[in-house]
Parts: sequence; structure tokens; C-alpha cells
Amino acid sequence: MSEREAFVDACWEEAKKPWGFVQLRRPVVYWDPEAARQAMGTQLAFFNFVEKNTLVNYPALEARGAGEYLVELLSHEIGHHMAIPADPPSDALLLHAAYRGLGLYELPEDDERLARGHREAVFWVNLFADVIVNTVLYRAGLRMVPFYQKLTAGEGSPLWRLYLRTLELLWELPPETLASALSTRLERDARRLAEVFRHLRGKRDWPEGMALFARICHPYWPAGEGPWLSLLDYQGRANYRRGGRPGSDPGQGGSQHPGPRGPAPVREGPSRRRTLDKREERPEEEGPGGLAEHIDSPADYRRLLRGLGFAAAEEAEVRYYRDLARRFAVRPASAEGQKGEEHPEAAARWEPGDPPEELDLLATLTTGGVILPGITTLRRESVTAAARGRGREAPWLVLALDASGSMPNPKRKRSYAVLAAFILAEAAFDAGAPVAAVVFSGDYESTGFTREREAVASLLVRYPGRDTYFPAAEVLRLCRAAPRPPYLCVISDAALHNAGEALEGLAQAARATCGGTLYFIYHPRRTPPPDIQRLLEKVSALGYRVCAVTGEEDLQRLSLATARELYGQE
Repeated sequence: MSEREAFVDACWEEAKKPWGFVQLRRPVVYWDPEAARQAMGTQLAFFNFVEKNTLVNYPALEARGAGEYLVELLSHEIGHHMAIPADPPSDALLLHAAYRGLGLYELPEDDERLARGHREAVFWVNLFADVIVNTVLYRAGLRMVPFYQKLTAGEGSPLWRLYLRTLELLWELPPETLASALSTRLERDARRLAEVFRHLRGKRDWPEGMALFARICHPYWPAGEGPWLSLLDYQGRANYRRGGRPGSDPGQGGSQHPGPRGPAPVREGPSRRRTLDKREERPEEEGPGGLAEHIDSPADYRRLLRGLGFAAAEEAEVRYYRDLARRFAVRPASAEGQKGEEHPEAAARWEPGDPPEELDLLATLTTGGVILPGITTLRRESVTAAARGRGREAPWLVLALDASGSMPNPKRKRSYAVLAAFILAEAAFDAGAPVAAVVFSGDYESTGFTREREAVASLLVRYPGRDTYFPAAEVLRLCRAAPRPPYLCVISDAALHNAGEALEGLAQAARATCGGTLYFIYHPRRTPPPDIQRLLEKVSALGYRVCAVTGEEDLQRLSLATARELYGQE
């Protein structure tokens, strides 16, 4: 082992101590100035979410007289993995909060200010995380004060002084230890920021604190890039899905073409990197799991995905409702299906050398957050339905969804009717049962029975927005098309324009199904209006389970109960 390698290893071990048990790759330290410049521009360091390692520009660190503080620098980057943001979904949630703080969701989707606003939001997320990480390291006894005194020599922009004064207040340092020449306004804003951080009690408070932080700091956003920007590692997380290469535009991934911070990294040795580069344009790439529940509008979700560079941004509504429905996933019961048919079963480890088409990208990103071949990568095993075990058969599902003008537009506002439909459909698919979906308004569209999730999901987010006409003949046709009696679920506004035709069609469908549940939605009242009450009674008399829904959470709860009853474990 060379002297340099021994030095890095010793620093790395010390850097890990404030964070407890750390599982990260050994840092990549560039010693040659030209190689460092090619790989990182003028940045000192950044953390790579995809590869779970840290890159360090040691010549740039030494040029600032801070070469002896490699421990502090490495520990700071470890903190981004261990504390904040810790993983890509948390990073995306903080970015969403920064969007809110900057008012980016209020801009038209084609506004040119969105691209600049995204870059600013990414910057504030990094700075917010840096304050938290640096405070942990200061309290752990690391040499953060002399480290920053070395780094900040000659740096005097208002934003940088605001940042340093905030650290002084949080660390209870004497004035002018880190920052000097403060205006009254800057001192006031630094105290406001310090109060924001003092009121953070844990991860749950971060999004609200992030929004306030971005709002307070926005007036200090520099018109151009000052030299002090190289002290931050925000370029390393600007696009975590592609590894956050310096010099890449936000949302576009790494590029070998020079960017605002220099060319993409050039490695000094052979790379073991395996990412999504060869599958960059796959439309099925998902956004970060668990993000949708924090965003009320699918339109805002789409905007955020575009900023993060996901190819699925154009299909964001489907991703949005699928992400929401994932919270209510039903564990399927063992069931005997038709012989010879293959269904997706439990996830298994995908190893390098396995066929690339077997890699389950969604399961990998949802469970692990990063792609490490042979470690976090998963695949779905296909087995014959006859081998799945004994138990009741999962019924085929006919799903009829009202998309009339009285229902919320699922592309603009969270629609609990569409979410309920996704919960039911996903439960059926997970159990290996085909689904036939029909979306109706003045007219209707349907899929026929299929096991193609995308076909059904794409239909469920359609929104004709016309009158409420129930497609009785099409629902009856679908029920009769199944090889065995299916289960019928209807989610609709109770104010049907063709109630008589609907009742007749439901009566005939009742003889072709193994059961059914109808969710009728009406405005909250103590009791349904007389005409709606009569309709509910007549439908109930046909043998259907009737659920009168007055609240959005009720629809979510009731659909989940039905999904569990039909497809869950007994």
C-alpha cells in the first residue's frame, strides 16, 4: 500500500466515526490536478448517490491550505448518505419542499423560469443539508471551525456570509469567527435561518424547514456563479438518478460535453459502474417511491419528475397514482390459477450475468433506492400458476370508473376515485387475475380483459369530463366475456343520467358475475337525497354490495377492504 493510500484509509476510518456503522465504497481521491479538473472541475468533493461513494479533488483542497482536513471533508460527504438527504426519495421530497418555498408550482409548465428555478432549488437543498451535516460534525468534535476558516479565506459574497453567520449562531461562536462585514438585513436573515434549524426536531420537520429556508435565502441567489460555489457539493446531487456528474445539466444526466462546471468525470482507473445509461429512454422508468403522497397535484408531481430528469415524466399521472396505491398494496393469497399460465411471483436477486430484460427496475429502486448489481438488484421469477399453492381462485375483475365532469380531473388534482381504482386493479394484477377496465362519461373506453398493467393504468387516468352515462351494455359484455364469473366494481357519481338503463344492465350483469361492489359518491349529508336513496336500494336489491361514499378517505378505505377481501390472504 502506498503512502497516499494509507493516508486516505486512515482519514476514511476517522471520517466514519461520527456516523456509526457506514457501508460505503472507499473514496476516490484525485491527486493529479489535470485528472481532478477533468473529473470534477473546481469542486472540492461530492457524494455520488448511484455509486454510493465520494469523489475528492485533493489538489483543489490543498490549494486552499486545507489539505490536512481530509477527515472533515470526507465525514461531511458521508453525512449526506447517513443523515440528510440519506437516499434519493428523501432528496426528492426536500426538492419538492424547495419548489414550494420558491413558488415554482405556481408558474406555467412551459415557463422558461422553471429551469433556472430547478437549479436554484437543488442548490438550496444542498445548502440546507450542509448546515445540518456540519452542525452534527461540529458537535462531534471535528475541526469544522478552522476547516471553514481555511476554505472561506477571501470569500465575501452576501450569500456565503449569510451561510457562515448562520453556522456561527447555531454553533454559538463569537461574532466574526467565520463571517464579517454583516449588514443589518443579513444579520436579521441569519437569525431567522438559525431559528428554522433550532425548531427542527427530526426528519418529519425537514420539508417545512426546507421551504422556509429557500424562501428566506432566495433574495441572496447570485446572478452569476461565484468562485465560492466550488465549496459546495450540490452538483453531485443535481441529478442523482444518473449519478450527478459535474458539468451535466439538471435532469439530463452525465455528458462528455463540457458544461458549466467542466467536463464529465474521467476515471483514473477501471470503472465498475453499472447504471441505467443503456436504458436511458425507457418510458417505464419510475420516479422515487413514496413521493406522491406528499404532493397533492399530479401536475406538480409531473413538474418535479421533469426537473429530476425521469423519462416517465410524460406519463406522470400513471406513476403518481401507482405510487399512491403502492402504500395500500395487498399481499396476494396463494391461489390455483389456470394450468400453464405464468404469473410474476416474489422478487429474487438479479445477478450480473442474468439476462438484462429480467431486471425489475421498479422493485430495485423502490426497495433499495440505488442500483448496485448483485446487491440491491431484483428480478421477478415467473412460475406456473399451478405451482403457486392451494387456495381460492382470484376472481377476474371488471372495473367501471366514472370520468364525468362532476368528478375531479385526475391530471390536475388528486382523485380518490382513480386512486381506489388503482388499488383494486393493482391487487388483482398482483394476484394474477386479469382486469377489464371501462372509463365512462358521455361515451366510454374499455380495455377488455388483460394482464397488462400499463394498458389499464393509462385508461384509468383518462378524463373526458362530460355527462354521467353508465355504459350498461359494455359492462354486461365484459362480464359475459370472462371464462368464469368475474367480480364487478363500479366507482361512480350517484347522479346517473341513465339510471333506468343502468339498473337494467346491472340486473343482467348480476347473473353473470360472482359478486360486485358499487361505490356511489355524493355530496356529504347525513342521509342521501330521496332519489339517490331509492337508486341505492334498488341496486342493493339486485345482490350487489352498495357503498354510499361521502368522504374521500372513505372511498380509499372501502376500496382497500374490497381488494383485501378478493385478493388478500385469508
